Amino acid sequence: MNLKENIAGINFKAIKKGIIKPKDTVKLFGKLEFVISRKLSKAGRFLRKNQLSHIADALNPERKRVWTSVLFPAELVYPFGAMPLPLEILSGLFATVGLSQEFLDVAGGASVPNTMCSFHRLLFGLARSGYFAAPDAVAATSLFCDGNLKSFNDAALANKSPFMFLDIPFEENEASVRYLKDQLSELVGKFSEMFGGEHMEENLRRSVVLANEGMERLKRMHSLRKVSSPNIFRGHEMINFCFPSHYLLGSDVLVKIADKMIESFESGGDRHGYYRDTKLVKGCKRLMWMHIVPQYDTPLWDLIDNGVTSKIVCEEYTAPYFDGYDVSDPLGSIARRLISHPSNGELSRRVEHAIKIAKDFNVDGVVHYSSWGCHQAAGNVSLIEREFEKNGIKFLNLNGDAVDKKNTTFGQHKTRVEAFLEAM
Repeated sequence: MNLKENIAGINFKAIKKGIIKPKDTVKLFGKLEFVISRKLSKAGRFLRKNQLSHIADALNPERKRVWTSVLFPAELVYPFGAMPLPLEILSGLFATVGLSQEFLDVAGGASVPNTMCSFHRLLFGLARSGYFAAPDAVAATSLFCDGNLKSFNDAALANKSPFMFLDIPFEENEASVRYLKDQLSELVGKFSEMFGGEHMEENLRRSVVLANEGMERLKRMHSLRKVSSPNIFRGHEMINFCFPSHYLLGSDVLVKIADKMIESFESGGDRHGYYRDTKLVKGCKRLMWMHIVPQYDTPLWDLIDNGVTSKIVCEEYTAPYFDGYDVSDPLGSIARRLISHPSNGELSRRVEHAIKIAKDFNVDGVVHYSSWGCHQAAGNVSLIEREFEKNGIKFLNLNGDAVDKKNTTFGQHKTRVEAFLEAM
């Protein structure tokens, strides 16, 4: 067990005894992370600091809080002065510090099957543990994961909190937009009853304007990365950036983070201390990552993202896919964004989106991580591989567990990754 895990374990024991509150242990972890992660780039430190600050704030029982699924429209939460906290993010944080087993055991004791996605088993454990103050509401969408309805409803029941669910239609047409817009309008009404609707329209407009500013900056950053692919971030940092780019959408925090990242990409002087240079070594294989990454420390990154033999230069979930909001029709715009997500609807939408990114970044190969229990990943991967191969792009599927470290064997990954890189 490393230093981070040891200190996290001590903090967790203090939480169980009621000596320290969860929000405070997240703040402590943030300070520890700054000491341990001195190699992070300036932009990486700024991103990590703001992520942890948001989580700590969203765990504060004195704040208005909504537990959400990761792609729930946060821009409808901020206008009410509430903090969105995706439970998958909290799950990932506890996996990062080596404490996922504590909550997986809670889920196991509640007869949650091991065949379920580990993120959801962990969030079952988090919601049922009793260590976190009950949220004002729990809200989720059907987007990205078909297990959200069950998992988040259970989280609401366990904490005696109201549950709200958005059913995202697959088809991109006006009937679908109207259907989802009606749900969003009803959701806003419920939030108004809970939190008060004073200045709601004005606040919603501001949230939408900030969302547009955030999306414009993300597009700018994506364009800069296509041109240079500098060593500012390690691959898993940027892959995980897809999460705050959603739960911070509609806040000024995302705008500030994106500005800092753009500044680093434009200056060319900022880099992650792990790499020996700001640019890729000549001959380094350019890789794209698909789906999520392990949330715990793993030697996989030294093998596949070292900037010498290979480097992850892009990923599917951080790439822009929506042009922006019509400020005069915020709910309709939000509905269109949710429906148009590349992972919603037919598989062809996701594949076309991913292949375009791969070609834009001129990658040599694609790595897909099929996390244990994820139907979307495991069920579609053979079809995705076939389409990439048709386009002349090498494809590697890695099976593992993004949260439960016990379910993953690095030895198997090492053998397959080395063979994959050698074949290129």
